[in-house]
Amino acid sequence: MRDDSFVLKTKQQLIKDFAKVNIKFPNNFEFDITDRLEIERLVANEVVTLMERSERHLLQLLYVVDLSEKVFLKLTTQSDFLAKIAEHILYREAYKVWLRANYSN
Repeated sequence: MRDDSFVLKTKQQLIKDFAKVNIKFPNNFEFDITDRLEIERLVANEVVTLMERSERHLLQLLYVVDLSEKVFLKLTTQSDFLAKIAEHILYREAYKVWLRANYSN
């Protein structure tokens, strides 16, 4: 899989999973934004939105993304919590895409 295709599919996975908790990314997210740090910044912003709604919404997202409770609890004590959680969410979503590309029929 080419890198740009992998990035696109990872962003599509983010869009799909965040939609399950009623979060929408900006219109240009899917095709215009390719910088990893910018993607993580946008993910962090949406995590803040979820946190403002309720803890339940954030936990629901973490379940959908498949981020373990152990990792989440470890991150909550770090001063750069938002950056770290965004990085972990992006990693998990990319991992889903990688697994699908390498192990699906």
